[in-house]
Order: sequence, then structure tokens, then C-alpha cells
Amino acid sequence: MSDQYKREALNNEEVYKAVLSCPKCGQKLRLPVYKDKKLHVTCPKCGKEFLFDCRKYRTRQKFILLSIIVACLIVLAVDIIAPIFLFDRRNVFITEIQKGYESQIKKIQDQFTREKISIKESYDNEIKKIDVVALKTQAAEHYKKIWEERKNYSSKYAITPREKAQLEMLALSKDKTKSIEDIIRGIAIKTAPDNSTVNVLSSASGYSLDIDFDMSELSSGEEGTRTKHDSIDSLKKEIIRLVSKVTNDVFEFCRNMGLKSI
Repeated sequence: MSDQYKREALNNEEVYKAVLSCPKCGQKLRLPVYKDKKLHVTCPKCGKEFLFDCRKYRTRQKFILLSIIVACLIVLAVDIIAPIFLFDRRNVFITEIQKGYESQIKKIQDQFTREKISIKESYDNEIKKIDVVALKTQAAEHYKKIWEERKNYSSKYAITPREKAQLEMLALSKDKTKSIEDIIRGIAIKTAPDNSTVNVLSSASGYSLDIDFDMSELSSGEEGTRTKHDSIDSLKKEIIRLVSKVTNDVFEFCRNMGLKSI
């Protein structure tokens, strides 16, 4: 670089130094950047000569600086405007979602209302089809049939212990392998209270039942017995009730055996 250029660089306020690389060896060179000049530069390392256009360099640097400023302004504008824009978009998005849910809820409510009306109409039609007189007749026939089955000791109606005992007595009365005395004794044992002693005696006048009812209760840790009756009259009534119960069951289930008296 000539001494004249150096002197101009020192006296010119607009001159500044720029660091450039040699296009051949990449050596870093500090070159003055004039306002409007072209410099012939020789690399001190490899001796490469090349032309440095200061005007183009300045223009390029100004463009880069302007681009940076514009980019900063854009970022600043986005930073200021974006929250407002996104807030509005968020409100729009929320409103759209809310409308979508409201639409779905409305559809479900309408469907439920239609189904409710349809069910009510179907129910009303079924009610209208019911013939009260025919229904009453069917009910009477149904319960009459049940009653007949119960009278015939149908096993499907044996629920209580008494009903189950009656089925056992009925089966016992139809047992052809047993004698009349054994059948009468078995039925009397089924219908008499627990712990009763039953004997059947046969005579020319008929059959006699000898039953010893257990009319007392023994508490744990006690010796002897105590009765639950507080008077003789109460005890007599209890005995009459038990005798009637046993004899009625015996006659009921042994009527087909020609039994005349006990």
C-alpha cells in the first residue's frame, strides 16, 4: 500500500480498518476502508495480489446492519403484538370448543327427549291393550290352579317345615311296603312334637294311639323339669290342641286305608 494512501487514511475521518482474509491462503489482513476507493492489496504471506473495493464493502456492511435492525424491529413488534393476537385467538378457540360441546349436549338432550317420548308412547299403548276383565279372569284361573296344586301337596310349594312334613306324610301313606300300624305311627311321629313317644295298638274296634307328649322343658344346669304352663287349664288346652293336630293329620293321610276310628 502506498504512503499516499496511508496519509489519506490518517487524515480522513470516514476511514476505518476492516479485517479480511486473503482469498488464497486465508491470512487475516487489516485494511483501511475508504469512502469510495479501490485498493490493490498484496498478501505479505503468500504474495497474492487482489483488488479490494471499499465502496462495495461499505454497501454490504450497511445492508447487513440494516437487516439486523429490521430483524430486531420485527422481533420487537412480534413480542408486543403476538400476545394480543394469541389472546384473541385463544378466546376464539375457547369459544369454538364451547360451542362444539354445547352442540353435542344439545344433540344428546334431544335424543334423550325423543327416547323418553317414544318409551312413554309405547307404555301408554301397552296400557291401552290391557283388558282388565280378561286379566282378572286369568289371575283367578292362575291362583285357582295354584290352590289346587297346594291341596294336592305339590312339592314345588313346600316351603315351610310344616309343608315339607306333610309331603313326607303323604309319601308315607302311599308306601305299600309298610303295615297300617307302621304308617299310622310314622305319620303320628311326624306331626307330634319332638321327643314324643308314639305307640299304635290294633283291636277289633279299630286302632288306638298311645302318645306321650313332652310337655316340659329342662333348662341347662337344672335337675328335674319345669312346665311352661302356669295353670292346669292351660296344660289341658295344650294337650287337646296337640291331640286334635295328630288325629286330624292321621285321618287326613290315612283316609284311603279304610280307617274308621282311632
